[in-house]
Amino acid sequence: MSESPIVKSGDRKEAYKIATQLLKQNSRNTQALWIYANLSSESDKAISALKRLLLLEPNNTKAQNLLDKLQEDDDPFADEVMFEKPKRRSTTSNGDNLERERLSLERERLQLERERMYRQQSVININNIVAPVQQENSTAFVVGFIAAGFFGFFGVAHMLNGKVGEGIVQLILGFVWLAIAGFFTTVRLELGICLFVPLHFVLAYRVSKSGAQMA
Repeated sequence: MSESPIVKSGDRKEAYKIATQLLKQNSRNTQALWIYANLSSESDKAISALKRLLLLEPNNTKAQNLLDKLQEDDDPFADEVMFEKPKRRSTTSNGDNLERERLSLERERLQLERERMYRQQSVININNIVAPVQQENSTAFVVGFIAAGFFGFFGVAHMLNGKVGEGIVQLILGFVWLAIAGFFTTVRLELGICLFVPLHFVLAYRVSKSGAQMA
């Protein structure tokens, strides 16, 4: 892992600031973790960054060597072991810590995955509940309503919308309706004006509305 150009240029403070911002955006950025560990003035933060880096890149020898050095420097009793035979430093504790951090990251990943699946399921349920809005041919509706309401030609909206068969049926039914309404209106004018005229426009509206609905 090579150093960033901004570190080589000597602007260590700016590099540390940039690395910190990158880690806030993505804690798995290995390049930012390496720069942060090298430039951090606090050894515990540097050690924490190196442990996370090794969790992501277990074979990173540079990070492991720097971690070993920082942990040795952080040991207050390292210089007092003068008369004891040097012993090989155990890496069991470090391995346990790395394993715990790996398990913690895995739990976070699983939690995020469950939340994502829950949001997707919620969206699917909402889409199933909300009925799709039918589109309407407004031109067919207006022309059909005028033709049916004022001229007695029902089914024009169906025909303009491509439903020719249904339009012919509605046209025939409209003629039957006009014959019935005309008969009762002739027999009793008041009944025709008060009942059949309003009912006629209601039927014209409903039939035209139905015919204008897109398939």
